[in-house]
Amino acid sequence: MSNTDLFFTKESLLPALEETHQSVTDFFGSLSPESFFFRPMDGWSLAENLEHLIKSVKPVARAMRLPKVTLRLMFGTPKQASRQYHEIREAYVHELSKGAQASGKFLPDQAASASDLAMAQAKLLGQWKRTSDELLTTLEGWGDAYLDQYALPHPILGSLTIREMLFFTIYHDSRHTTPEGD
Repeated sequence: MSNTDLFFTKESLLPALEETHQSVTDFFGSLSPESFFFRPMDGWSLAENLEHLIKSVKPVARAMRLPKVTLRLMFGTPKQASRQYHEIREAYVHELSKGAQASGKFLPDQAASASDLAMAQAKLLGQWKRTSDELLTTLEGWGDAYLDQYALPHPILGSLTIREMLFFTIYHDSRHTTPEGD
């Protein structure tokens, strides 16, 4: 995503998320099963990258389905106003430059040795589609102002407003499908 400040309203967040999620689907779906599951010596396979994206988006979609009072009780209220997309991206890139990385429940299982690679790839793509569709459907039910009134925890960036978490999701999903992450 290049023009970073266009995503501030819900009306622009929805198509940005749809476009990003379609790009993820297209990218991972265009790979041969062998390329998709190839694991380099120094990193994750592309399959593991997709699994990581699923594990990153799913809790956001699930949290946004909770009653708002439950969200507030679980995660408190935002401590500051929502930042712009580029501010979230810059904060995340800064933390990565200091050595931050995925951990815990966000790590891929790394034990994907399927006998039918094409079927395993299709299964992961199906999980991605269901997860991204769940996030988009859930976001449709939120009013724009509410995106700034509720917080979610981010393992690297700390407490984010829902809007900021969606900005992060757009950047993070793109980052795992492009060399530069934009």
